[in-house]
Amino acid sequence: MSSYPFTQGESGMSCAVATCIGCGCDDMHACWDEITETPCSWIRLDRNSARGVCSACPEHVERWDNGDREAQVP
Repeated sequence: MSSYPFTQGESGMSCAVATCIGCGCDDMHACWDEITETPCSWIRLDRNSARGVCSACPEHVERWDNGDREAQVP
């Protein structure tokens, strides 16, 4: 069994709540994207690992693209 919290998706299936590796926001707790002045959205996302990079953390995209999925939450 996974240690990730789960939520029920639109299809009725459960999926892990994804967390941003840059700021720690997640599917249930979006942070504020200062550039768009809206809640953040996923720009990189891997549902299997329940990790991603949100739109407020574009500086973490390069390390994500290089395979680094470790959270570096301040």
